[in-house]
Amino acid sequence: MKKKISLFLTLLLASLLAIICAHKFSAFSSSEGSVKETIFFNQLQEDQSFQLKLFYADPAMEHLKSLLLTSHDLSVNNEALAPYTEGFLPQETNRRLLEAVNTYRQEQSLAPLTYFYHYQEVGDFAFVSSSEGLNALYFVNLNTLEISVPHIKSEEAYNPQYVYHIQEVNNIYYILTAGVNNLKARLYAFSPSALDLTLVGALTTDTTALSSKQYALDTSGNAIFTHKNGLKFLTTTGLKSLDLSFTPEQIISSKNIIGALTIQNGTLLYALVNSQLELLDTGSLTLPSTDLSLINSFIQNDLLYTITYDQEHPIYRHYVSIYSLTTKTSVFCVGLSDYDDLALLQAELLP
Repeated sequence: MKKKISLFLTLLLASLLAIICAHKFSAFSSSEGSVKETIFFNQLQEDQSFQLKLFYADPAMEHLKSLLLTSHDLSVNNEALAPYTEGFLPQETNRRLLEAVNTYRQEQSLAPLTYFYHYQEVGDFAFVSSSEGLNALYFVNLNTLEISVPHIKSEEAYNPQYVYHIQEVNNIYYILTAGVNNLKARLYAFSPSALDLTLVGALTTDTTALSSKQYALDTSGNAIFTHKNGLKFLTTTGLKSLDLSFTPEQIISSKNIIGALTIQNGTLLYALVNSQLELLDTGSLTLPSTDLSLINSFIQNDLLYTITYDQEHPIYRHYVSIYSLTTKTSVFCVGLSDYDDLALLQAELLP
């Protein structure tokens, strides 16, 4: 009888140890604050390692912090940050670019900028713009800080047009802009050699397309927009639409794949579109909790990354989930607590 009890206790302890190992718990802390993480499971292969920057800020954007998450570690990113309207960039880069742009603006008798609306690096160059829209778009050489300003014909200029996305295709830069209420979108082509900015096409968008996450450019320069129960495309050859069983809340573009996502009734719905703008696949994926909202999403190779927010859970406010689009299963999930009193506003998947 004693041997049976001893065997039972041994098996019980082994089971508990297995559960603890499968649900790794760790506490990350520093003098600047702390955040707790729990890796619920990790089935990533060795060649599927990743680095994800998580950006935290207060409502006034006065306190900015970032963490670096990998499949096995969570650490502080000590690089000083500066905010722009749609994200964050290194503070030193922001300082250098603002100084260069404001020197140029001073020469043009224009008021100085205090922040950028849009920032995007393309190779050795950066596009920056202000809330003045397309008329304050600057093409900056990151090595020399030389500034070029695109030439736009007066009949093709619509004010204000905020710059949302930029995609380089065979040394032509496609620039997607939107109006004040985001209901008038335009696609431009920019030639850096001639500095000409020409209008490719225009589109009155649906009321579901209200933020830059509901707009995208693919690697061919086609513009994609969310639409009620589907997607709309603005291409160099005209307009096209694609019906879906749901209304997307985010669009992501990666190489030759476009992803459209939404959370509906506690489930993540997705659709994949190829470079010919044809539907490849649709499906649903299980979320780590029932009442989540989508912050960011990415596609890399055959993996879908989602960063979600949970306002109800007493510990975990955010989840980073990774799904295999081949097997349509979750292969990684980590829960994160609050980071001091800062909100997780954005994430960046590093190459």
